[in-house]
Amino acid sequence: MLNFIIKSESFRKQFFLLLLITFVHYPSYLHSGYNFHGYIIDNNHHSISYVYINNITKNIQTISDEFGNFTLPNSSSGGDSILFSRIGYHNFRIQISDSTTNLIINLIPNPVNLDAVTVENNFNKSNSSQNSFMEISKSITSSSMEHRQFFSSIPGAYLKSYGGSAGITTLSMDGAPGRHTKIQIEGFDVTNSQNGQVDISQLPTPFINNIIYNSYQNNPENGQLSDGSIEIKPWQNGNSIAIGTGSHGQWNAHGLLHFQKKNWNFNILSGKQYNKGNYPAKNPISDKTINRKNNHFTQDFFSLRLNSCFSNSSFLKILYLFSKQERGVAGQIWSPTPESFRNDDLQIFGANYGWINKFGTGQIRMLTRNSKDHYVNKPQDGYPVDSEHKVNTTNMILKQQIILHKYFSPLFIFDIKHDNMMSKDAGEHNRIAYNSTVNLPLKYKLFEFDPNFNYSQSPDLFTEETWNLSSSITIPSRFTKKITFNIGEYFHYPSFNDLYWQPGGNENLKPEFTNNLSLEFILNIIQQSDLKIMLYQKESENLIQWMPSQSYWLPKNVKNSVRKGGKFIYSFRGDKIPFNCFFNYSYNYSQDKSKGISHNKILRYSPRHSGGINMEFNPGNWKFHYQIQYTGERIALYSWPNDVILPELIEHFVSFAYSWNMNFGKITIVNSIDNLTNERYETIRGYPEPGRVVKFNLIYELKKK
Repeated sequence: MLNFIIKSESFRKQFFLLLLITFVHYPSYLHSGYNFHGYIIDNNHHSISYVYINNITKNIQTISDEFGNFTLPNSSSGGDSILFSRIGYHNFRIQISDSTTNLIINLIPNPVNLDAVTVENNFNKSNSSQNSFMEISKSITSSSMEHRQFFSSIPGAYLKSYGGSAGITTLSMDGAPGRHTKIQIEGFDVTNSQNGQVDISQLPTPFINNIIYNSYQNNPENGQLSDGSIEIKPWQNGNSIAIGTGSHGQWNAHGLLHFQKKNWNFNILSGKQYNKGNYPAKNPISDKTINRKNNHFTQDFFSLRLNSCFSNSSFLKILYLFSKQERGVAGQIWSPTPESFRNDDLQIFGANYGWINKFGTGQIRMLTRNSKDHYVNKPQDGYPVDSEHKVNTTNMILKQQIILHKYFSPLFIFDIKHDNMMSKDAGEHNRIAYNSTVNLPLKYKLFEFDPNFNYSQSPDLFTEETWNLSSSITIPSRFTKKITFNIGEYFHYPSFNDLYWQPGGNENLKPEFTNNLSLEFILNIIQQSDLKIMLYQKESENLIQWMPSQSYWLPKNVKNSVRKGGKFIYSFRGDKIPFNCFFNYSYNYSQDKSKGISHNKILRYSPRHSGGINMEFNPGNWKFHYQIQYTGERIALYSWPNDVILPELIEHFVSFAYSWNMNFGKITIVNSIDNLTNERYETIRGYPEPGRVVKFNLIYELKKK
């Protein structure tokens, strides 16, 4: 069935068939899908993983995720009785109402006896949403946001795009290369081993529901530690149809379908978006404004999520995503490539089987990631290019927690990962890597001590040992909530492109090593608000950066570099008024300590100052959203006598929506304006972004039965 949907050339027919199924085949499961969600915590406000959730009234079940987040079984409605159960905790039962929006469930520990050892199942994850540095969720008014605005809300994040919706887009944190930031979907690492990064433009906009940012990665599951991790949570349950149109000839359409059969939950997302993509841009060499052409973008996508609870002690989760992109490649503004194009596919399949018993919790995860990229350039002058790359990754992760004492529950992780690249330019290459991790968390009441030891090995390539230590204390005072200290090290082996790309690959590259030190504070200045502060220092050896060399770019090791600074987030949640806002600011001082033209200069594409404000106001059926994002100036290219500088940028995004509740469902109209002040800017030198973009979206959510 999946192969038929994916490989069929009549993708559009399949999409509309899906919408027809949504209306006709599953009428008993139709609902709006935006109510009845929340998270589960214990007495110390630690999140609780994998809680069995049973809608007793409807006799349907689901399970919370490893971060304690949950969405109640689909078709749940006001008056239903919901039972929360978990080994090591007392059962908790509530009756929900139609006004329920966000539930916070507090489970009381119920110690389990194991041969004279008293055990309390306190399975807190250091990278849970409760302990994460920040979490951002999309609302109906921010649903039309492109990835740039959404991810830019993370303090210290910088998105690099090759111009417009057709441009490949990558994300980096704190001035480091993008490969230092781990991006996961439902716990699956989706990094492209060819370049060590994730092309975010391959992830459909409606696929992403919220993101969780952890400033450090204390429980590594896929190899090395990192500058931080971003966990992407896919769309929530729902049955809806959305269509939209906007500036520069763009339109989009997608449908969501959710249904449940006994203990099996099915979620399907399918859609298409198109952008003609031509927009005016200024050529800095000729100082003339031209129409930037060959920037079209077409994306077809299909995704399936399957969750099943076999009992209150085991579950299965499956995630499938396929996206197909056809892009024009406009080239640099002063060197256009009107005949170039790129076609690329991404296919991800992940399965996660987990279990819970009186000895602890365990998981086995399997992931396959396949991508194909075909680039063609037919210049009027010079040599034509016809380049094709296929990258396949298979990853297996085995996790087992053993509860030895109510304060001490070691976690053991083993993973094996195989990467294969077949490239016309770089040839065929294989890499297999083994990683073993021992996590020894000691948790006593409000104090946590969490050491982590990691052993990574790849035959004939590397053998490395790294470590990380975090400790935190929860302070039940009026102003201070929690203080966390983190220290550790991590390394990155060069990607396939770094080593073998032609021309430019450098097989003499050394692995990158980084020492990390950070201190985090969570403060409560006034009610309904939080202030989070993180101070950090990161020193790297052999940081890999691509530099121009004659007529092409070449990766080189930056012998020594340092990055230090601070991040600040202030969030406010309205109690008596429907108003929410958060402010973020990041100061990042980076310095290249190696000799040469870049000595003591800021690292390329590393802004010293960045920040933003997000505000939402939701009176009645109206919803308003406003975002302002600031990015300081960046060095795009080291040069003499002056470096090439990208100027500072202030960008505004505004949207408003109105909803009608009707007998047959809910209709919402969303209008948005991106780049309100029509700023002309670049995130990569030579690749201008569009100016003001106006969008109109119509969303129909089917009524709950």
